[in-house]
Amino acid sequence: DTRFGLIVASGYGHIKNCINNGDFICNFAVVDQYVYIGGLVGYYNPAGSFHGTTFIEDCINNGCVKVTVDDIPRRCTVGGLIGSTTLSVQYTTVDGKNEPVAVTNEGTISRCYNNGEVSYHINGLGAGTYANVGGIIGYAQATIIDCENTGKVSYTTPISESDSATR
Repeated sequence: DTRFGLIVASGYGHIKNCINNGDFICNFAVVDQYVYIGGLVGYYNPAGSFHGTTFIEDCINNGCVKVTVDDIPRRCTVGGLIGSTTLSVQYTTVDGKNEPVAVTNEGTISRCYNNGEVSYHINGLGAGTYANVGGIIGYAQATIIDCENTGKVSYTTPISESDSATR
């Protein structure tokens, strides 16, 4: 995995009152299968953090997040504040093995704002790949409350005979 964030590349915990004013502009020639990029946080896993409470709040991104990829990743998530979050899986031990017992939404993203441009451009074409691009977050498994995006959000890729014209 490749993870980039101007405050935190990958992590968990309570993130509060952070402001980013810098731009994140990157061009990848070859990338890993999974890429997570955010103006503040690349990849956020709430496991081990504040169960059932707000985990990212009162944060602002004013910088642009622009990503260009030549080689196609299997999955790429790009967000003005956060690239991606995930759910937490709780485990218990049964007969000496860890068994999942619950999948939980650990918290919320609250009162966060993105004012910067978010763009993702793929130079090549690939089957079985996808991107998630958003002003606040590229891919969310969380509750989002009172957040606002005022920045332009775009996703572009070359069009070929095998691609849909509505892409």
